[in-house]
Amino acid sequence: YSPQCHKLITSQLVGTEIRLLHEYVLYLIIRMTFGFVHLHIFVVDYALPFLISIYTQ
Repeated sequence: YSPQCHKLITSQLVGTEIRLLHEYVLYLIIRMTFGFVHLHIFVVDYALPFLISIYTQ
């Protein structure tokens, strides 16, 4: 067992953690973006016609 080997394993683990973190952040950004798009679609499709129907009565 050598310190060099330990350093290599540690750097690989850290690299994996960083990659997982990047993927998680990307996933969150995509989720937020699609969530916002869904919210926008909801507002345009449901809220606006509802408000218009109230105002035009």
